[in-house]
Amino acid sequence: GMAGQGAPGAPVARSDGADPAKGSSAQRLNLEALNQIAAKIDSSVTSLLAAAGSRAPEVTLSMLPAEHDVRQLLAAVQQVVPRTLAESEKKSALGFAQGIFRRLYELDLSEPLRLEALVALLEKMNDANPQLGNDLGTWTTYAPTDTEVQRKLHRTVLLLLV
Repeated sequence: GMAGQGAPGAPVARSDGADPAKGSSAQRLNLEALNQIAAKIDSSVTSLLAAAGSRAPEVTLSMLPAEHDVRQLLAAVQQVVPRTLAESEKKSALGFAQGIFRRLYELDLSEPLRLEALVALLEKMNDANPQLGNDLGTWTTYAPTDTEVQRKLHRTVLLLLV
């Protein structure tokens, strides 16, 4: 088959060895890994959109095959966000998620894939730990909606988050 295009470096979600939750019954939040996942998703999306050229605005998450880096990285979120979070961990996780959420409003609508990938990252965090979802819902009420572009982004984010 085709060698998957995208960022160099093997996908994170491989079962051979590099599992952050190795044998620890009480899994801790791995914020470092979460930041790395976000950065890798970013660079993978960037190279994918660069390769797509003028067709970049047409590329969406649903078009990516299951083995694509971006999907592998999203799948890895559940390995680094534990089911239950200590209060301090919840603060860290929410701080991270809020940073991602803010970025949504700085994005360009001509890159729907980047928007969807970041929203998917938030959704995966929410799947891994439903406590986070309650807070996510409240942030949308504080989202910037001053400009037409921001309002358009806001509608898009809301649709993606539901």
